[in-house]
This record gives sequence, structure tokens and C-alpha cells, in this order.
Amino acid sequence: MIFTTKTGAVALGIKQDTLKRYATKFEVGSQPGGPGTPWIFTLDELLVIRNRAKWDKIEMKEDREVLGLGALYNSDISPRR
Repeated sequence: MIFTTKTGAVALGIKQDTLKRYATKFEVGSQPGGPGTPWIFTLDELLVIRNRAKWDKIEMKEDREVLGLGALYNSDISPRR
């Protein structure tokens, strides 16, 4: 699955500018159209960003189903890590 800056940001629960900043910082994703065009990411690249820049409060906003991470909480309401 391929994500753009917009769809990747929604999946991670962050803003597009934040995703671009982390893409540059961690050297993941690509910008095939050159400067000024959207970045594109694979699911694995989004997971690299997610794992390197772990945000507890953002974890509640991310789309865990799209990222293939499963539920955030166990059936007894305890946090799943």
C-alpha cells in the first residue's frame, strides 16, 4: 500500500508538516516529482517513522487498523504494547 503525505499523516495521527519533517530527518519516503510535490511512503516506511518517533499522546490518534497494529487495549481494558 502506498501513502501520500496527506494519507500517511492521517494514518499516523500527525500533521502533514510533521510527517515531512520526520521523513527528511529519518531519510524515509520519496518525493518522485521533485521539490514541491507530495512525498510518498510505503507502509514499512510509515512504521519506521512511527517507531523512531514514538508519541504516547499521538498513539491514540493513529489509525492502528491501517498500520496493521491491532487494538490499543486488551479486552480487559489494559493497555496493549
